[in-house]
Amino acid sequence: MPSAGSIVNNRSFNSNRLESKFLIHKSVLPSLSEILKPSFQIFENQNSNELVYQTIYFDTENLDMFRHHVAGKLPRTKIRIRKYMNSQDTFLEIKEKDNRSHIQKYRQQISDYEIIDSKFIQNHSSFSMQALRNKIQIDYHRIAFISSYYSCRLNLDFEIQYNDFHENSFRFNNLIILEIKYTNYSDAKILFNELKKLGIRPSNFSKYCFGLFALNQKVHSRYKRTWSQILHIENEFSASRNTAIES
Repeated sequence: MPSAGSIVNNRSFNSNRLESKFLIHKSVLPSLSEILKPSFQIFENQNSNELVYQTIYFDTENLDMFRHHVAGKLPRTKIRIRKYMNSQDTFLEIKEKDNRSHIQKYRQQISDYEIIDSKFIQNHSSFSMQALRNKIQIDYHRIAFISSYYSCRLNLDFEIQYNDFHENSFRFNNLIILEIKYTNYSDAKILFNELKKLGIRPSNFSKYCFGLFALNQKVHSRYKRTWSQILHIENEFSASRNTAIES
C-alpha cells in the first residue's frame, strides 16, 4: 500500500483533478463503511489511521478570495499554510480552481510559519504576500482511503475546529465532510450512485468560507440551503445559536 506521504505528494493527482464534497452526520459512518469496504483501504501515517491537519488560511483585508468563492467566480484561489501533524511537515499551498472547475495545487515545503516565499505566491497566483493576512485557522482529523479499483481518493474529515485569532472559536461536533477527489468521472459516478442510495448528495461547501460563517454567525443567501443542512446535522449548535442570513 502506498504511504500517506506518497499520496499527499502525488503531483499527477494533485494537478487537474475534480472534487466533490458531501455533508453527513457521524451516525451514517457504519453504512458508509459497508460501501467502502470492498474497494477501499484506510492508509496509515506514523502508525495512525487518523491524519491530523492544522491549516491557516490567508486572504486580503477585503476578503477577496472569500468573495470570489461566494460569487462563484472562476478561476479562483485559496492560499494556506498546512501542517501535517503526524509527520510535522509544513507546506505553503496554493489551490486554484480553473474555468472548468479542475483543481490545481502547488506546494512548497517550509520550515517556519513566519518565513514565506513571496515569489512562490506571485508565480502561482494573482496575489502578493504583502496584501495577505491570516484570517482563520482550521484544525481537523482525517481518515483517508485509497483504492486499487477506483481512480479516486476519498477523505472523511471530522472534529473540525475553527479559530479566527481573536479569541473566537467554534467546533463542529457531529458534522463529517466526505470528499471525493477524482480524475475519472466514470469511477466517481459509481460512488455517487452508492452514496445516493444512503440519501447523501453533493454539497457546495468550503471549509474556509463556512468557517467564517460559523464564527461570524452570518451566511450569504447563496449558501442558505447548505447552511440549513449543516444546522440540521449540528442540532446542538442549531438549538443554541441563531444564524443571520445576509441577502
